[in-house]
Amino acid sequence: MSSVCYAQLPDFPKGQPYGKHCGIAGIDPEPRVTTEQMIQFRDTAAIFNWLHDTDAVYQTYATEAVIRLQKAGMVIPQQELMVTEKLRRSKRMVHTCSGCTHFEVPIKDALEMFLD
Repeated sequence: MSSVCYAQLPDFPKGQPYGKHCGIAGIDPEPRVTTEQMIQFRDTAAIFNWLHDTDAVYQTYATEAVIRLQKAGMVIPQQELMVTEKLRRSKRMVHTCSGCTHFEVPIKDALEMFLD
């Protein structure tokens, strides 16, 4: 009798990814759509809520939103800027997507990849 060994595949990340134009159809993940709306309407209350969320994906979208709003001239409270800077340098892993690829990278690298 011979035994066959199958390599265990890694679990596919659960939850929403951080990214844009994901999958074959190039569709933005729901949090990307919401982030763009929050930026458009300058909804800092919602952005700051995501910034303090426990989910790394939502924190990453919020960090991007704060950076983009600040670049557009909006004054951001110092407390939120401190959180943003901490996340901007974070090595915490975040699930990302781009096209057909899904992978986990540190938040700091994800922001560099997708920040306009």
